Amino acid sequence: MAITKPKLDKRLIGTWRSDRALTLKWWTFPPNVTPAKRARFGRLFGKLTFRITKDRIYGTFDDSKWTNTYVILAADSDSVVLGITPITREGKKLIGKERESKIWYIRFHSKDCFCIFAPGNLEYFRKLKVYR
Repeated sequence: MAITKPKLDKRLIGTWRSDRALTLKWWTFPPNVTPAKRARFGRLFGKLTFRITKDRIYGTFDDSKWTNTYVILAADSDSVVLGITPITREGKKLIGKERESKIWYIRFHSKDCFCIFAPGNLEYFRKLKVYR
């Protein structure tokens, strides 16, 4: 697949949850981080959930909720680059610097698994099976 700029990438559509085990398997900690701090930090993973539609990303982490719009900047056979713009957090419309756009680089490992690049590391997500 060549690099393209599609309006929609069906691989993204669905509900995705952070995969704690896979993320921590590959996470690189600085050498001075104690096992207790690693364990405490590790409990953050597995909670972040994204529901991705054709033009929105709805995020939840514990009790926090937010909504982002996105555009696909580029895509190839195993990755997609998104331009993300926050629009709401906790139901309140964001303004000014809060609305600053970010770029996400997502790499697909399978149709049910992708990772997002975090500073110096990767966070892995698994697609949830949603029954209606």
